[in-house]
Amino acid sequence: MSRLRALLESLPEGLVVRAVSPHAILIADPDADEFLTKRESAVLGLVAQGLTNVQIARRLEISPRTVEKHVENARGKLGAANRTEAALLAYGITA
Repeated sequence: MSRLRALLESLPEGLVVRAVSPHAILIADPDADEFLTKRESAVLGLVAQGLTNVQIARRLEISPRTVEKHVENARGKLGAANRTEAALLAYGITA
């Protein structure tokens, strides 16, 4: 069984799964009061790749403080304790 198939079968029913790159999917709860913005999603995708805030800021051409705010906002929406947990909650890495 592929890693992706195993991941998808392990998810609770009713979640929205959307491919965001050849190597990542976004997993969202359609009943959540707030969804991640496109920028929050992009930032968490880069967090999931192991980039630092400074590296993410350079790649997205924003300030490191703005990256921090996007991570903070996403963590709040996802109920995550830290940036790594937020990335894991939001993304299933498939390769």
